[in-house]
Amino acid sequence: LYIFLFSIKNGKGITSQRLDETLWFDMEKSKASNNRNVNIRKLRLILEKIGNISLTNKGSYWSLELGKGVVCDYKEVMEVLQRIKSKRENINKQNIVQIIRFAAGGALLPNVDAEWADDYKSEYSTLVSEIMLRAMNTPEIKEDNQLLLKTADIILISDAIDEDAIRIKCRVLFQTGQKGLSKQCFDKFCADHKRLLNTMPDLRYEDIIA
Repeated sequence: LYIFLFSIKNGKGITSQRLDETLWFDMEKSKASNNRNVNIRKLRLILEKIGNISLTNKGSYWSLELGKGVVCDYKEVMEVLQRIKSKRENINKQNIVQIIRFAAGGALLPNVDAEWADDYKSEYSTLVSEIMLRAMNTPEIKEDNQLLLKTADIILISDAIDEDAIRIKCRVLFQTGQKGLSKQCFDKFCADHKRLLNTMPDLRYEDIIA
């Protein structure tokens, strides 16, 4: 995972030294190097069973490359997010639907509890929220209640107490006749806010639906 995430981020991978310092920081240099070599061999055997994936070492950089027939949701969604962030692509229905399709799977690496993964988790959730918030303010998305609702849900996966997202979700549900569900969503938001910040939000349900 560490090699793969690095490969996606910088396009060239990670050095042996960085791997050793991160994963085997408590070992002597020679032992860490030996441990890395053993694990690389084991990893290659596992990858062969998966499909067209190559683990290569070029110019002291280890990288993981996906061949034809092998896809990764994180890689796909990050490519779309980065194109929008760098303004190489404008926000439109097609790319927002594409982001939602991938991001609806949940938070990044929910079962990986490692310090090196924290930056990737944070970068991903921040980028998703940022693009989704921008999308909610575009005329094309604003006019589509179902897409607006899905967009808000994606933000709330990353941040359960995002006020902009909960405003949109509760308002859309209320306006489409799902008044009970709208109030339930707001009550959950308040409970999460109290649990996480030990205070109730300033937001009032009556103001949202007014």
